[in-house]
Amino acid sequence: MRKLSFLAIAIFLCYIGATAQNSIDSLFAAHPEVVFSFEESDASKLRELSRIVSIDKRRGNTVTAYANRSEFEAFLQKGYDYTIVRRNAEKAVSMASTVAQMSSWDRYPTYDVYLQMMDSFAVKYPALCRIDTIGTSVRGRLILCAVISDSLNIDQNEPQFFYSSTIHGDEVTGYVLMLRLIDYLLTNYGTNAEITSLVNNTRIYINPLANPDGTYNGGNSNVSRATRYNANYVDLNRNYPDPWSSAPLSAIQQENTVMMNYVAAHHFVMSANLHGGSEIVNFPWDGYTSREKRSADDQWWRAVGRKFVDSCRAVRSGVYTSDNSSGITAGGDWYVINNGRQDYVNYYHHCREATIEVSEDKTLSTSLLPTYWNFHRRALLDYIGQVHYGIHGMVVDSVTRQPLKALISIDNYDCDSSQVYSRNGHGDFYRPLLADDYDVTATAPGYRVKTLQNVTVNDTAATHILFELVRDTSTVGIDNAFGQDIAIHPNPCRDFVEFSGKDIVQYTVVNALGVKICQSCVEADVQRINTAKWPKGIFIVEFTDAEGRNCYRKIVKR
Repeated sequence: MRKLSFLAIAIFLCYIGATAQNSIDSLFAAHPEVVFSFEESDASKLRELSRIVSIDKRRGNTVTAYANRSEFEAFLQKGYDYTIVRRNAEKAVSMASTVAQMSSWDRYPTYDVYLQMMDSFAVKYPALCRIDTIGTSVRGRLILCAVISDSLNIDQNEPQFFYSSTIHGDEVTGYVLMLRLIDYLLTNYGTNAEITSLVNNTRIYINPLANPDGTYNGGNSNVSRATRYNANYVDLNRNYPDPWSSAPLSAIQQENTVMMNYVAAHHFVMSANLHGGSEIVNFPWDGYTSREKRSADDQWWRAVGRKFVDSCRAVRSGVYTSDNSSGITAGGDWYVINNGRQDYVNYYHHCREATIEVSEDKTLSTSLLPTYWNFHRRALLDYIGQVHYGIHGMVVDSVTRQPLKALISIDNYDCDSSQVYSRNGHGDFYRPLLADDYDVTATAPGYRVKTLQNVTVNDTAATHILFELVRDTSTVGIDNAFGQDIAIHPNPCRDFVEFSGKDIVQYTVVNALGVKICQSCVEADVQRINTAKWPKGIFIVEFTDAEGRNCYRKIVKR
């Protein structure tokens, strides 16, 4: 009897396992990703789960998430009860098969029509618009960006702004909003004074579709089978280098690699990444709650976010209320994620980027697309206009008057990479700020540090300042030809220092007692050393070149 009982149990367990396997097979038979909801009130557990599945939104204790097959199987190991969410794939939407059919803006374009529309913007307005190819997707579709300026062929000293949408392929409301925004800016230039001034004084970049493979997962002629993930079933908004997490990152996807290169090649002052599924303005940081780590610009972000939401609500009450009554949130206060684009762009590129969720319905009914444009038109324009407030300035050599690249920091204010840089070769910089008085410091390799005190900033106009930096003729610490090439700044520092120099292959840092703090190989002429976790004090950096020569620099952490 005992042998029979064990046999029966074994057969039963095999049956249960086979049934579960069949259930998973059926879930993923028709679609490469699954959408589901579950209950979780513990924020720490939710943070852990966000590293397993792609959390989409949180309302109270109810969490909605996406997962590919391996992610879902890992989630099942946690033992949660869950409910499968019906996808928008069952919704019928109207598609435009010609550019003419997009004239009323109540359809989604096919992929071919999208390409034709982007091309037509440049053809019809060659003096105002060009189309950049940021790169291609995994399946070879184009990732495009419209560049709008009154001086396309002249790189003027003016702030650069970047809109991007639909990094999640099934969140397509922003896709059409961005196409319509391009059209609105171009068709109103020269007749609308506000638009003319905005284009004349801002270099505007608009990428309507960051994940074309996800959006056109069902083929180039429709968006009805759109996926959140890309063609490799990876969430692109969980696939960027993360300043806060040391967890290993899977291979950076092709779409993100080309986007990272594009952002690095420009000098964006502000940007926004448009999403769907909620209606909320989400600002840094995503990797921490505001209680754990508050952005240096937290109050500025809240003011900018409220202005965006209030503009939308002025057109229609009831929008931007479902997830948060204020319509705005620090990202981590909603739910914490790692490896998102927002934190990457803010931290590594000193650009103010927000994540804006523009529609509760990810695949909005096409009849509602014009209505949502009316909700957002004013807010989208005003958000671009924020680059024209705060501090605008120039950094030049005091003798030659040549423009300089310098680090611009606000004393007793900046932290976590909120500082900005003046542009290499141009010297111009732009620092959005709330109205107040600030002490502003410029630091450049080979020049004396200079601070301008009590710089007054107003709410609705730019304060213009000029830094004339004096060369530092000190030779302290320079012991050979190799050492003469090395510059390090800012120094004193808080969160990081950057160094430049030729042929550096390694650096080693020791504290005042000679204890090694860190050591790293160098892959480029310009490199950053993260000092955020160091205690205050004096440290020595030993740089080593390819020939084994050493040079030493002192870092003061304050």
